[in-house]
Amino acid sequence: EKKSRDLIYILIIILLTGTCGILSYLLSQQKTQIETITQEKTVYIEKSENLEDELTELKEGYLLLETNDKKLQAELEDKIRMIDSMQVEAKKHKNDQAELKKLRKEAGTLREIMKGYIHAIDSLNTLNITLREEKKGVEKELGTQKEKFSSLEKEKENLAGHVKIGSRLRTK
Repeated sequence: EKKSRDLIYILIIILLTGTCGILSYLLSQQKTQIETITQEKTVYIEKSENLEDELTELKEGYLLLETNDKKLQAELEDKIRMIDSMQVEAKKHKNDQAELKKLRKEAGTLREIMKGYIHAIDSLNTLNITLREEKKGVEKELGTQKEKFSSLEKEKENLAGHVKIGSRLRTK
């Protein structure tokens, strides 16, 4: 009887030891999973914050673009509104990696569009400067021509006076 009781105790101890081993193994796996999930969440949060910063910088870039062209200005304002909605979506889907990837791709597209706008505005500004210089040149030449015309008018009046005097002298 004592032997059977000892055998039962030994079996119980073996079962408890095995259970403790299995539970320890499961606990370490859970800890590993929790650490992995925590790291992934940290990465997602960083990417989300980076996207928000990226969108803020992009919006500031669009706000710095200025033009007198009403159509181009309307397009710029439309892009700014688009960035605002993207910022709202980024905050709304902070933990959705697929949505963040989509928003990041849209931000890249908007950045490329902004480069096109910068190029167009620079071209327009360069053309505007050239046209202003040409206008100044034309205005200067117009002033010169007006002066010539004015001096020719005076000379014409002077000559007309001489012709009158000359015609009076001949008739006498």
